[in-house]
Amino acid sequence: MKLTVKLIFTTVLIVALAVSICSYLLLSGSFRSELNMQYEAAMQESTLFSSAMGNMALQTMANSFQDGAQESVERFLQGGVHLKRYAYQVLTGDGTVLSASTRQTPRLSAADAGTTQVLAQIFRDGERYTMETVQCIEVAGENFVIHLFRDVTNIFAARDRNLHLSALAILGALAVSTAITVVVSLFFVSPVRKLSSTTRLMAEGQYTRRAEVHTQDELGALAQDFNRMADTVEHQIRQLEDAAQRERDFTASFAHEIKTPLTSVIGYADTLRSRELPRAQQVKAADYIFSEGKRLETMSHALLDLFALEKAAPQMQPVDMQELLEAVASRSRVSLAEKGLTIQVTAEPALLQVEPTLLHTLFYNLLDNARKASPPGSTLELLGQAASTGYRVQVRDHGRGIPPEAIARLTEPFYMVDKSRSRAEGGAGLGLALCRRIAQVHGGTLTFESQEGEGTTVTVEIGGGV
Repeated sequence: MKLTVKLIFTTVLIVALAVSICSYLLLSGSFRSELNMQYEAAMQESTLFSSAMGNMALQTMANSFQDGAQESVERFLQGGVHLKRYAYQVLTGDGTVLSASTRQTPRLSAADAGTTQVLAQIFRDGERYTMETVQCIEVAGENFVIHLFRDVTNIFAARDRNLHLSALAILGALAVSTAITVVVSLFFVSPVRKLSSTTRLMAEGQYTRRAEVHTQDELGALAQDFNRMADTVEHQIRQLEDAAQRERDFTASFAHEIKTPLTSVIGYADTLRSRELPRAQQVKAADYIFSEGKRLETMSHALLDLFALEKAAPQMQPVDMQELLEAVASRSRVSLAEKGLTIQVTAEPALLQVEPTLLHTLFYNLLDNARKASPPGSTLELLGQAASTGYRVQVRDHGRGIPPEAIARLTEPFYMVDKSRSRAEGGAGLGLALCRRIAQVHGGTLTFESQEGEGTTVTVEIGGGV
């Protein structure tokens, strides 16, 4: 059952119960109040009638010494003009009817009333209702039973009319409440419908869809929470898609990178195996096989380092960053001197919790990239400065620079700005990807600033102060 139907059904049921109960209580109270008034009036009337009859009988007996009680009562009943408005029956103690203004058969007996009590009760005869009262009185030692009858059909007729009107009012209230409930339910359920529609669209893959609900109530808050959740889901899905794309790119790049050296190795090995070559050509073929094998070895070592960083956290220890940078610069001076380059180190002392071997690899790779990009005779700068969040290291060269469109992809595995030159110098395109990962495991970042023809500055932010 839909929520709208539930709301309509529940509201109509509540309205029906509320109106029915209120109508019943109101009509029942009014009806009982009217009946009680009739009971009181009938009992008072019976008391007055009996008192008047007794007093007049005693007075008649006092004026006429030969009349008895029964004769005095009969004379009073037969001569009383004002008694015509009463429907009564007067009986003697043995049940003989002395006088009657109605043919109705009494339902109550003297035994029901007792000696002095007035008893009243309503009886139904077809569609008519009669209230009968009975009372016993004693006149001059004789007992008389007085029955009075009052027609109360109009009270029950009024009750029936009121019940009929109440039923019509209830039906009208239900019709109006149903119409109002339908409109209100559709209005309040509309945000839920929008949320449901948006959810179905997102389930079909439309992750950019959002719930257009702008109310200021709980449903509006729910829609806002839903949209925030959708933003998070969309962001996570985009990240998963990016990760999947990176994996596909990585696989394709790896297959491409490994295919070239393997083709060279297999080709030159087949040449050596199948032909008699002069010594010089044999050495040249062996050199190709050796260089391509070294490139495969470099690539495999870089991949192993990347996988190792993904699987296990490095063991940190306190290291003076100034000493570490000077050691990296000292290790790089030989390769820099072969190309006619010099290095200038300016580093502040700072003790950090780091993994020294990984940082050696990070900065050595950055200096090696700067060496490859720099012309002979230029100077590389290695700068270290203590920062509030850790330590900042910059590697600056004055080489050919990097195109702006390539900067965002520098840390992608196997990405190389100049593939032919990188391969010629033994690069595999994994160095900067490894550098970025090393910076990340140290709570830091790797950023690039470059201008073509002027040089590049790589900034490494490292956390982990002691």
